[in-house]
Amino acid sequence: MKAIRKIIVSLFGIKGYIKLVSQSYLMMVRNGMLKRKYPELFFLKEMIQPGDVCIDIGANLGYYSTFMIKYAGVKGEVHAVEPIPLFAEVWKRNVKYSKYDNLYLHPFALGDEEK
Repeated sequence: MKAIRKIIVSLFGIKGYIKLVSQSYLMMVRNGMLKRKYPELFFLKEMIQPGDVCIDIGANLGYYSTFMIKYAGVKGEVHAVEPIPLFAEVWKRNVKYSKYDNLYLHPFALGDEEK
């Protein structure tokens, strides 16, 4: 697997690799292929109701945000916090496929002190 990763990174750069991997992962989760490995993503359906406002702290590449908005629906909102510019960029790309406009990215870190 590491050899494949090296080849993809050499061809497309780290940004291209992250985009490819994140899209593949989201596709597998949407199709139920990773239910055993990531049961928490599927548990979100039990926790989130239509109209809920959700917060995704450390949103990373948007995996949780994508499923949160799916369950919160058009009357809900997802506020995602992600300070790493590359991850924030991929987050934007990944959530645009959700077809919802009520996802909001806050590109900063959260903590109890300013650093």
